[in-house]
Amino acid sequence: MTLTLLSLVLATPNFPAELQRLANADVLPDCAVCHQGTPAAGTVVTPFGTAMREAGLKANDVASLEAAWAQLEEHDSDGDGVSDKQALAEGENPNGKGFSYGCASAPWAGWFFGLPWLLWLRARSVRRV
Repeated sequence: MTLTLLSLVLATPNFPAELQRLANADVLPDCAVCHQGTPAAGTVVTPFGTAMREAGLKANDVASLEAAWAQLEEHDSDGDGVSDKQALAEGENPNGKGFSYGCASAPWAGWFFGLPWLLWLRARSVRRV
């Protein structure tokens, strides 16, 4: 019950790294790509995040992230003529310039949400070697 409740409250911490991988980007996307304010359930309100959810993205489901990503081949959330995929590949926010949502609005959130996942990813990569 606690794990289920926790997964409903927190954002999916590995999604930024998965988006970085899918976009073949050098830069890890900020939580602001999908979330407004502190990343949590109910804060996915950005144009890109909404499009991904409409394409079938589900919290804590990497397969749904990959499927939604595949569906949005030419989607352009901010209407600037650059697809969301291309914007992310270039390290830009697909919602457009000036979006100040996500982790940046809560400086502690990056440590709170990111550090455990960075440690998990590092441990995972060490085991592969």
